[in-house]
Parts: sequence; structure tokens; C-alpha cells
Amino acid sequence: MFAVSFHCWSEEESSFNSSDANIALNTYHPKKATIKHSVFHEMRENWTRKRKEVVWSLSKENRERLQKLNTLLSQSRVLSILPLTDHVLMFFSNGTLVSFSLRNNDIDNIIRKDNFINQTSDPIEVAQLNEEHLVSLLSGSRISVVSPDLRSTTAIAEPLYIGDMPDNACVRTKRSFSAIYWSERIENGARGHLMMISHSKISEIVARVPFNSLIQDVIFSDLNLDTFWLLEIPDPMNPTSIRMTLYVIKLNQGLKIVDELEIKLKSSVVVCELSPNEEKFVFGCSDNMLIVFDTKTHSAEHLYLPIRPNILSWHPGSHFLAVCSRSGELMLFDVGLSNFEMCSINGSSDKQFVLKLGGIVYSNHSIMLKHLKWFSPTQLLVGAFYPKTLIKFLNKFIVPLAQPIVLISLTIGRQESGALCLIKSHVKNDSFQEAIKVLYSINWNMEPGVAYASLTTICDALIVKPLNYTTETQLEAALASFYAPTRAINDLVVIEYRDHVVRYARRFLHHLLRHRRLQKAFLLATDIGAQDLFLDIHHMALHYKDFELASEASKKVDEMIESPVEEAHDERLQESDSEDDPPAIQRFMKHLSVRNSKRNKDGSGKPAAPQPTPENASTLKIKHFGFV
Repeated sequence: MFAVSFHCWSEEESSFNSSDANIALNTYHPKKATIKHSVFHEMRENWTRKRKEVVWSLSKENRERLQKLNTLLSQSRVLSILPLTDHVLMFFSNGTLVSFSLRNNDIDNIIRKDNFINQTSDPIEVAQLNEEHLVSLLSGSRISVVSPDLRSTTAIAEPLYIGDMPDNACVRTKRSFSAIYWSERIENGARGHLMMISHSKISEIVARVPFNSLIQDVIFSDLNLDTFWLLEIPDPMNPTSIRMTLYVIKLNQGLKIVDELEIKLKSSVVVCELSPNEEKFVFGCSDNMLIVFDTKTHSAEHLYLPIRPNILSWHPGSHFLAVCSRSGELMLFDVGLSNFEMCSINGSSDKQFVLKLGGIVYSNHSIMLKHLKWFSPTQLLVGAFYPKTLIKFLNKFIVPLAQPIVLISLTIGRQESGALCLIKSHVKNDSFQEAIKVLYSINWNMEPGVAYASLTTICDALIVKPLNYTTETQLEAALASFYAPTRAINDLVVIEYRDHVVRYARRFLHHLLRHRRLQKAFLLATDIGAQDLFLDIHHMALHYKDFELASEASKKVDEMIESPVEEAHDERLQESDSEDDPPAIQRFMKHLSVRNSKRNKDGSGKPAAPQPTPENASTLKIKHFGFV
């Protein structure tokens, strides 16, 4: 559950539903103002003053800067917002660039530069910021590329001129590349135009490609500097399918297709977003459906929402997802599409899955949200109201609304630390399927400790439950996150955690034996390849008078006793033929490969192992359970 509080950065209370008795609203007050305190006011004031975290009245300098910023917000539109480590950049339609920083939920400093782009007298319609460049589309089919550094003294270069670029073109920028795209209607459909610009030395066009489709969006990769996803609608007359193509930018060679996907939908796509690990696409559709598409398994999950999903934003860890409507209705999901409850810190215990920003904080209910995004593992949301703006900084997100600025703080408890605490929360609520979905979103190569702790948390909770079809399937799915992962696991990680994970596989096998699932336990023991497990199955089969299975288990034990002698002989032959002594880890992996290949050969004249049937088949469907 998320606890929500608000910090209103204004001394004018006319725009807020502010009440001195509402402890969820923290507002600035003039020093001589008469305030009706709540019963919690004195306690909160003493606590916060001891910690020196709340500024109860603004300094004269910051008050003047804040008033100027609120005036600017009421007169110009916010085109782009870029949250950085220690400050936030905002670019306005009149060419003004503003940078402000926070300290303990209060404005610390505001830097403003008017006429940052002064090549035009007309308002700027489209612009986007990144860490290195500010790309703006000016009137007269011109493109301006400048550095967003307010301290830079470098002369601003002349804008690029693109003769046929319309006024409704869109821009996306990331690091040293920018994409300019637009579409136009033709007789039989639509024609899209894509133009890639490189900013490595000077801004120059490196590729320009036409498409016989409607371009929906361009999403740059966070993992590779020179790759991006292009989203197209092949048939604009029937926009129920979307094509996703992964391109790599080759300087002096144009664009090269790396991957291509296409999915069919029931309705048209309103918005699309790619997860930071580039494994899941999320689509918001016109029929209020939210769809998550896995690029690895090509599987999809969907959920109908009570709001129109106009704005989507992934958490940098790919574990959380924020969904918002144009009217400011906010919902939070995890990667398994489980909705989080939110509760305002106002002395009430009312919980809600949809947080309506209009009406809760603002006296004006008709607000329009423009964009929303997460930008770091410890920083939550960024968005913008149109023409009023929503920004987030540090552990909160900020809402500049026409004149006042509001900081909305989300206290998310232990889930703030990542996927492990989220999985523990699901396990506590017996939501094991949702916990397994979050487990699959963890990268073993990047966070092996978190992945292993999450796996053990799920297995420890499931192994003590009575075995049924659901529990058995969930245990297999949890173990398959290591033995049959969607992405390949590094050999070093496999060696480090193989012995630890196989202990849980052995516990699962004995759990099957306790519930007389002998056939399936035999198949699992074959995958693990441990001699003592076949002895356990042999004795258990004799106890339940399954003499055929007991004989098979006994023969497996005999085979495994003979196999080490053959393996040792083969290893000595291989070492004598080798001139160079390979590293120890390579010898170990070669030993595993030879051992597994020997284990899986069918011996002549030996009875075959029991074949899986619908009653005893393992849903893991993997080979070499003990060795990846």
C-alpha cells in the first residue's frame, strides 16, 4: 500500500482544497497568517523541527523566485521535463529554460534563463530534453539542437532546415541520437517518414526512411546506445494490429533491422511503453484494456481498467508500472498486473486503487495530464499537466499546476527497496502467481542475490503447503526461473548458485514422495542426477509395493555407480591430448558437459525409464535439472 501526502509550494491557497485539519496537505503560510491548527499540528511541528526537514515559511529570495516561476507556468506551456540527479530541467514554449533543486521536500534554488532559444518569435510547439541536448522543432521547418547547460557559453549553432517537415512532426531524443518522425494520409492508407539525426560531433542527418504505414512512436534503447524500436500501424483504416521493429543505427550505412514483432489487438493502441530491460511492451488501448507483451516468450497478459490508460511509465527496475488517464486518475501496478492500494495521510483509513488528483488536492477538478515517467530506482514518477505540469523529484513527484507547485510524496514502505520486498508482500497475501511473475522479471546476471532470495522466499512458503495441482505447478514455475530462464544465465552465476538451488529441487522431490507422486519424483530425480535420490525412490516404491518403479530406480543407481569410472577415464584421455592447460572454470564446465551427455545416453538392453503421462508429467520440461 502507498501512503500519499502533498506539499503545496505556494502561499496562495485558492487553488487547493486545503484545510488546516488535513495533515496530508503541507502548505506554506505567510508569517503573519492566522492558522487553524489540527490536533496533530504541534506534534508534527516539534518532530519536524527537531529533524530540521520542513521549512515553515519561505525566505524572501525563494519566495520571489517561486512567484516568478508560478507566473511563467500560468503563461506558457511546459514542453519537456528532465529530472537529473540533483535538479530538474523544465523547458517552456516561450523558449525559457528553468532549473530548480529540492532539499527536504522544499525548493532550494531556482535558476531561470529567458530566451534560451531565440531563433524564433513564434511559440515552440515540440521539444524534448536529454542529458546532453535540447532538440526543438521551430516554425519554418527548422530543427534547433542546443546544450541544456545553463552555464555553457558556447555559441548556439544555426538550426537545421528540413524543407518538407510539417508542423505536426514529433521528436524523440536519447544521448547522441534524435528521431524526427511524422505521418501523412494517402489514398490507400498512410505514409510515414523517419529521420535520424546524430549529435556526435555536429548535428547531421544520418538516415531518412519512408514507410508505407502510420508511425505510432519511436522508443530508444536504454541498453544499447545505437538501437531503437519503431512502432507502426500497418493499416490505419483498421488499427487493431501494431508492428514493433528493432533497428540499429549504422553510421554511413543507414538503418539495419535486428528484430521484428507484430501482434493483433481487439482495439486501437492509445499509448505504448517499453520496459527498461526491454523484455516487455505495455499497451494502453482505447477500450480501457492494459496489455503486457513479453518480447522473449511472445506471450501477452491483459487487464481491463476503470480508467482510460492514456499515459504509461515503467519503473527503471522493470518491476513497477504507473498508469494514468488524461484527467489525472493514477493507478500503480507491478509487473504481474497487481494493483496497489493508495491511502492519503489525512487521518482517514480509506484505501483506494485509483488516486484522483483533481479534487483531492486541487479545487479545480478539470485537470489534464500530459506525460508521466519514472526515472531511477529510488525516484518515482514524473509527469505533466497540460497546461499545468506534474514533476517528480527524489522520492516524490511534483505538480506545478498553472500557478502553484505541489509535491506529491509516495511512502511505499519496504517495496521501495525493490522486487524482493514486493515478492515478500505477495507471499504474505498468498498471491504466489503474482510473486512468480515478479521473480521472472529479475535478471539473474545483474541481481543474482536478489533473484536467489526471491526464489527461496517463494519456495519456502510453498513447500510447507499441502501438495495439490496448483502448488505443484507454482513450485515448478519458481524453480524454472533458474533452470529454464527466459534469458541465458552467466556460467559464473550458475556455478555460484547451482548447489544452493538444487537443494530446493531436492526438497521438492521429497515433497512429491510424501504425497505418493512417485512417477513424477522419478522424472525429477533423473533431471537432478543424484544417486541418493534414486535410493529414496527405491525404498519408497517398495513401501507402496510399486516393484516395477523400485527396479527402475535400483538400475539407475547401478548406472550412476559405473558412470564415474568411465568419466574419469575420458577426462584423462582429454587431458593427455590437450597441449595447453585450460582455466579451472573451463575444465569444470567441460566436466559438467561430459557428465551430462553420458547421463542422457540410452544404454542398450536396459529398460527405459517411465514415460511421462498426463497424470505424472512434469510441467518444468527441462533437461539437466542439476546443471544448466
